[in-house]
Amino acid sequence: MSRLFVLLLLAFGVVQLFEAAPTARAAVIEALYVVDGTTLATYHVNPQTGHVKTVGTPLNLGSGIASWPLASSPDGHFLYVPCCISGTQALSVYTTDAKAVPQAPAIQVIPGNFIKIVVDPNGRFAYGLSLEQDQNYNQIYSVHIFEIAAISGKLTQVQIEHRYNEGTCCVWFNLDGFDSRGAKLYDDKGSDLGGGGGSLWYEQQVDPKTGDLGKRVFLINGSYPGQGQYAGVALGDKAILLSQTLDGNPSQSWLNVYPHVPNPQSPLIHCTTSMLNVCGYVNGLQLDPSQQNVFIFSNTGPITVAQMNLAQGNLVATGSTIPSGQTVYFNNSDTLVYALQFSNGSGTVSTYRFEASTGKLTPGAQVSLENSTFEPLIFPSERTPDHLFTH
Repeated sequence: MSRLFVLLLLAFGVVQLFEAAPTARAAVIEALYVVDGTTLATYHVNPQTGHVKTVGTPLNLGSGIASWPLASSPDGHFLYVPCCISGTQALSVYTTDAKAVPQAPAIQVIPGNFIKIVVDPNGRFAYGLSLEQDQNYNQIYSVHIFEIAAISGKLTQVQIEHRYNEGTCCVWFNLDGFDSRGAKLYDDKGSDLGGGGGSLWYEQQVDPKTGDLGKRVFLINGSYPGQGQYAGVALGDKAILLSQTLDGNPSQSWLNVYPHVPNPQSPLIHCTTSMLNVCGYVNGLQLDPSQQNVFIFSNTGPITVAQMNLAQGNLVATGSTIPSGQTVYFNNSDTLVYALQFSNGSGTVSTYRFEASTGKLTPGAQVSLENSTFEPLIFPSERTPDHLFTH
């Protein structure tokens, strides 16, 4: 094969088509990363059984405060870790080997008090969120736009957007990821002042060539006025879900599904206890990657999986549940679900095989996490084989 032909394949993205073929898909590694304090451990998950095994040597992230949520490149070849290098917060980039194990030392360390990073689904840009305090003790959140080098995975900062001065108390800003195409970046601004809480949710268009962010557009108000009340928001490409719950009064509680437009007014689905009992007791919402199913967190029972039927205007329980009090994560291909349970210094990660078309969960295995000072973080990733063509 000539070098010119190889370059043409790379230029037109044909390598991605080859990597998606069944033979390449069979070699994809389902990896689960667990950050426990400042140690990052790697697990392999069998997608057919959900069974888990430890691989490689745990990565020591450094000394200092615990890590924040990490991210990976879409192919899983690079990990982006906001953590604690020698007691100082920074953003570090690690390569992963063929078994998806991150390799020390980091290939890049970017100083700054980074608390989150999100990578667009196309793998071209990353957005880091840093938090600093000014001389008046105001919390200053900054969004750092990075371009990702296609081969090395290293980050080059394009610009910094200093736009979010959230004052001295009780208000926060967060990056919430992308739509499925990487065309929109979501964020929310929240507070817990005066007994109430919740967030206002926004979106920004992403320039596919430069990574620049467009005008910040208000989407929906996910706040609540007082104690004993809850609000939940989940954003999909075509729908926005919003719940409002009043403790002890399910007749005044509901879950609405709106079209994905700014500040929607008329719901496509209005779910109360008459449609689905859990809609009167919601305290959290999460869409699976296929956006066919909503995981409904309840303050009175287990996490309920319901299918979202926009055409018929209803939510239908699938019969699948997860015990309450757990945090739920999905793998990229929507075939595995992970649930983290943590209390009193110990935790458990449970795996489930998942069929998005039916919403069915099948229990797999459990991993025990003990003697944790901080609640562990888990991050599912799928590592594709190394590139089929060399340069």
